Amino acid sequence: MKLTRTKALLESLKSIPDYRVDTGKIEYPLHEVLFMTLFALIKGNTTFKDIFSWMIYNKDNAILKEIFDKEEITIPSKSTYHRLLINTDNNALEKVFREFFFHSLHKKILLLTGSG
Repeated sequence: MKLTRTKALLESLKSIPDYRVDTGKIEYPLHEVLFMTLFALIKGNTTFKDIFSWMIYNKDNAILKEIFDKEEITIPSKSTYHRLLINTDNNALEKVFREFFFHSLHKKILLLTGSG
């Protein structure tokens, strides 16, 4: 399975600063939590409860395990997950999305307009 583009997104999410100071004790890497959140949203889960439920349901997903290069995916508690989301730098997250998806969006616009 070719996962290079997907892994590139995961790598891009690593650039988002993590507010937690004791990095040696981090059990739920921010980039993995944000990655799963993004895919839960893409699948149509728009409420906190639905996104969290999607994450719990998919923690044994073989593709996610391959993307994260892990044998086991752990999901934070609801309160930890909520804290991670509210303390994530939204500007840094937006920057990652703009940079990562810019080329894909630009190509689709060219195709729609008939240019290029």
